[in-house]
Amino acid sequence: MPEDLLPDLKRLLDVGMRESPSMLAANLDLASAEGQRIVNRSALFPVLSANGQYAYTETAVSSNTSSRSKTNGPLYGISFYQPLFQWGTLKAQADIGKLQVHIAEKSYVEAYRLLALSIRSQYLTLIQKKMKVRNQQFGVRVAESTLSVQEARLRDGRISAGDITGYRLAVDEARIWADQAVEDYDSTRKTLARIVGLADIPDESIPLEVPKPTFAPETIGSYFEEMKRVGVENSVMLSTYEDQIKSSKLNYKIAKYRLFPKFNVTGSFGQSNQTQVDTITRKPTLTAITTTQIGVGANWTIFDGFATRGAKMSALAARRLAELKLKQFKESVGDTARQLERQISYAGRLMDLTQTRKELTAAAIEKVGNDVRSGVSSQNTLDIVTQNANSAEITAMSSRADFLMKWSTYVSVLGVDPVLKNLPSSNLRNGK
Repeated sequence: MPEDLLPDLKRLLDVGMRESPSMLAANLDLASAEGQRIVNRSALFPVLSANGQYAYTETAVSSNTSSRSKTNGPLYGISFYQPLFQWGTLKAQADIGKLQVHIAEKSYVEAYRLLALSIRSQYLTLIQKKMKVRNQQFGVRVAESTLSVQEARLRDGRISAGDITGYRLAVDEARIWADQAVEDYDSTRKTLARIVGLADIPDESIPLEVPKPTFAPETIGSYFEEMKRVGVENSVMLSTYEDQIKSSKLNYKIAKYRLFPKFNVTGSFGQSNQTQVDTITRKPTLTAITTTQIGVGANWTIFDGFATRGAKMSALAARRLAELKLKQFKESVGDTARQLERQISYAGRLMDLTQTRKELTAAAIEKVGNDVRSGVSSQNTLDIVTQNANSAEITAMSSRADFLMKWSTYVSVLGVDPVLKNLPSSNLRNGK
């Protein structure tokens, strides 16, 4: 993997898991799903409530002058409500909450999987852009050196003023290309820092080379088969679609029993003080009234304007959609894996070819350098050979980066990316 060859990339992947804006957002989604799970599960537990007041109330009946009472002081009570039997819909609602947490956990994993691919791609691109800066700046020095030689010839009268113009323009052009390369490099460095969640990524932490990975075409075929065997069935998105199917089935169950009677247990306790005034003696009698009630009740919605039918249709459609996405996912992963296998083989062969060209140009630099020191060749010839070697080197680095990214994409698509081991194991569990 790229991070095995580039230690600082591994650090960025670790930081990204904790500080990246996309991971922070996924964490909030996970916390929200956990909160909703608690809300869904709460329907299984009794509801307790209490009330109290301090009041003065006087009651009189006009047809019975002896009937007169008043209540003053505190009045308080407590009540509870406990679902008794609701056809398993409350348990289904609680299970949906659990599945939503599992889906949020898988979304967290998927966010990190995509983040890891993005960080790797940006980092490998950054190395190539840093090499481009080096090459363009070397081109400026070559152009300036050539211009210096020509200006000396101009002073000696060996060339005219018109002959020097092209060389001066070449220097200006080389400086523009170098400035543009620096700006592009700095912009990409800032973009990568923002993706990771850092304030800045120092220039000195970016290497000037992508180490060459090992490509073994004779063993890679069997490795591909093993990856496909263990990867697809354990991938994050596959288990997400499976959880969505389970959730849709539970929603259909809830909708199915909307018009069935729901049974529950209720109870209450209350106390108040009542004063009864005797009409003859005018003496008040204080009575403490305590009320206790417990019972079994039922709620039955007989007609809800076809809402039940709509809820069942919606749940059934959601299930069919999740099943369709699951089928398409399995097919697309297989097709993508086969395509990437071919691309990895091509990239590996090209990587070996560009490495050969790089070695040849490095040998040419050594040879021409010896010729320059011996006075056989000019410095200008060495500069040209060096520029060719720089181009060959950046081509080789580009092919290595391309191979590493195709390889990373392959293991990531199959869900066996080693970077996912950095995540908590609970995020990788399957929903029940």
